Amino acid sequence: MACLELLLYIQLCMSTRSPTAQRIAHECLVLRARWLSRVVSRIYDEALRPHGIKGAQLNLLVAIALTGGVSPGDLAARFQMEKSTLSRNVRRLVANGWVLATNQDDARSLTLVLTPAGARLIEQIVPAWEQAQARTRAELGDDALAGLEELPLGPSHST
Repeated sequence: MACLELLLYIQLCMSTRSPTAQRIAHECLVLRARWLSRVVSRIYDEALRPHGIKGAQLNLLVAIALTGGVSPGDLAARFQMEKSTLSRNVRRLVANGWVLATNQDDARSLTLVLTPAGARLIEQIVPAWEQAQARTRAELGDDALAGLEELPLGPSHST
């Protein structure tokens, strides 16, 4: 279904008389990346909804768990995320009791740490996460996802 949506969009764009617009619609990587992001986010958000968390928030929760404690700035840099977006998601994690925001050495140095409730949520969420993984593979197909798991996670090395 998801691949059909992209194909229909590209065909609609191709019906224009502008060869330049046709080329961009057919070749544009940002179009495909944003489309992929929306499709995958929708799948994960639907699967995780019963747990009161979204896919982007789960990613942050897992990153906080893996670090043992991280500053919001480091987390934003790691995910190449706007600080306002990170703040909104972290506020929700804190409000739900899954993350604790503590001041370490000085009042300006905030550290995010996983709470026991956050650790329990990560364990409880595995079946829903596995469902989202399987549904994503089914909707997009292994060929479409072939290189996705090999993409580097972390800061870009381009300028």
